[in-house]
Amino acid sequence: MTQLLQKAIDEVSALSSLPKAEQDQIAEFLLEFLHFAQPSTKEEEAEWDGLMNDPRSKPFFEKMAAQVDADIAEGRVSDLDPSHLIK
Repeated sequence: MTQLLQKAIDEVSALSSLPKAEQDQIAEFLLEFLHFAQPSTKEEEAEWDGLMNDPRSKPFFEKMAAQVDADIAEGRVSDLDPSHLIK
């Protein structure tokens, strides 16, 4: 397992302190994302669009946006340097 994947898994594990309903909502979103991240047909693309536009996704996206705002405000965000992506 790569360090980046381990970090992602650790971040998801940290969500276990959330209420069960929120955990399930995030899990549902992540599973759908993993399953549909690479849509290969128009039907799959339409299903993906439906997931992104589903009103049930709004609280999750709002929470994610708030976390990004907090990360920026606290200096935990830096500019992307593509040279660091190539190994």
